Amino acid sequence: MFKAFDLAVHYFYPGSSNDHKAKALHADSIFAIASLLLAFQLLLRSFPAIGIRILGYASNIPPEKIIELTNKKRADAGLPALTYNPTLAIAAKAKGENMLANDYWAHTAPDGTEPWAFFATAGYKYKYAGENLARDFSNPESAIEAWMASNSHKENILSTRYKEIGVAVVEGDLAGSDTTIIVQLFGAPSGTSDQVPVAKAFTQSTPTPAPTRPPALA
Repeated sequence: MFKAFDLAVHYFYPGSSNDHKAKALHADSIFAIASLLLAFQLLLRSFPAIGIRILGYASNIPPEKIIELTNKKRADAGLPALTYNPTLAIAAKAKGENMLANDYWAHTAPDGTEPWAFFATAGYKYKYAGENLARDFSNPESAIEAWMASNSHKENILSTRYKEIGVAVVEGDLAGSDTTIIVQLFGAPSGTSDQVPVAKAFTQSTPTPAPTRPPALA
């Protein structure tokens, strides 16, 4: 404690220990303090830019919340809950990453790849399968409500054919803008190779427009 006090006196109070001139007023100390203040100011100025970059990719959409809200809608309709299937989640993630990598927003890729190709690649054999897509929603609730407001997406959510679900949320650049994509896959497993084409629909929705572009469904 006394050492700290003596040091403070040495730096800020003229006396015999500092030739009767506070150390903080010496040229080298003034330069060091000015340099620190300048560096601190530059650091503060950089915070807004850093924040913008982070917010551009930030989302508050956990896949498990999408599943929870989906099953809540099914329960409200008197339907059994869908069971989470990790293989469907892998397929959903692959589909989302494929859209970002190939810069498209659709059920079918530019090269003609259909949604069920991602089911097959992941190793999920299905009797029935479906896909819902959403992008640029800020929270799970708004995405679910937008799907429920669209007949085709609502049909997938409330279908009695499906038994399992997998969801992925991927973030990246789509058409030059930071994007959060939700991929929701439904399935009824099958032990055979016989498969029914995926139930899908492409619609646009504008629930609450974002600053850059409105949320969308597919």
